[in-house]
Amino acid sequence: MTHPRRVRALTIMATAGIFALLAQPVSATGTLDQQYVPYSPEAVHLGTHVGCAGQASAQTFKAGATGVLDQVDVLLEGITGYQGDLTVEIRTLDGNGLPDALVGSAGTIDIPDNTIVQPVPVWISTSLSANVTQGTDYAITVGRPGSENESVGCWNWRSDGGLTYPGTYADGTTLIYRVATGWALSAGSPDSGFKTYVTASTAYTVSPFSQPVDNQPTDNLAQAGKVIPFRFSVTDQDDAPVTNLTASDVSVTLDLESCSGGTIDPLEGYAVGTGLVNLGGGNYVLNYKTNKGWAGGCGTLTVETPFDGSRSATFKFK
Repeated sequence: MTHPRRVRALTIMATAGIFALLAQPVSATGTLDQQYVPYSPEAVHLGTHVGCAGQASAQTFKAGATGVLDQVDVLLEGITGYQGDLTVEIRTLDGNGLPDALVGSAGTIDIPDNTIVQPVPVWISTSLSANVTQGTDYAITVGRPGSENESVGCWNWRSDGGLTYPGTYADGTTLIYRVATGWALSAGSPDSGFKTYVTASTAYTVSPFSQPVDNQPTDNLAQAGKVIPFRFSVTDQDDAPVTNLTASDVSVTLDLESCSGGTIDPLEGYAVGTGLVNLGGGNYVLNYKTNKGWAGGCGTLTVETPFDGSRSATFKFK
């Protein structure tokens, strides 16, 4: 399991009676891609607090580059009694435009318990890793680990007030999570302050499969209904190993076709469980369960990754 990367929020500093929350800077390897910088911030609340009970918050955005999103900055403000960390995630959107599946690994903002500060918004950075595609909509979610991202205490994700300066981010919107109702659009709420950083990538390459799967033009003779272990590695356009793929990044497609009559080699072994296993160093095993109904037929199974990575093998099923 990939553990969230952590950025430690430093102590509270008193200056002229106003307390400011400082955070250690994070050095992004990516380039600033999308951002919204509020002009006259007001609060989009998080947490169990008057006016913000049982909430988490999200800001949607449209990726402007294809690559690895490795840093998110959020404009936060703490006002009372916060307990626990905040998790920052990149998620896909469902058909209703609400946060859905986690993309890659999350980042964690580690905040001292029971912090009390005045309304002084501060940009806080966190490192994470999410493969994003240009032109695709995603959500940045901010909340507490576990409990469906419910926060305890109150941290505010700052936005424009919407009165004297109604600021907007053209390609996104603000959403609120409540325990009783789940995610919902925050009607009339201005967009929250954020910045995303992306290391651009042009292409991934999937290596030829290792045994027990034979590569084309050899056909694999496999038992329909069994789990086939596809073993492969992935590199980027610079031939560097891609080490951060998750189950949501890798898929298998099937193209059923007539049998070719070519060389056939029986599959020497099968797997038990299903899913993607990250072996480290850019190496993976994807255990894919076939369908018993494919018996007597032939087809091509293709493993696909982000950024146009793919590798195919042909099978005859018995």
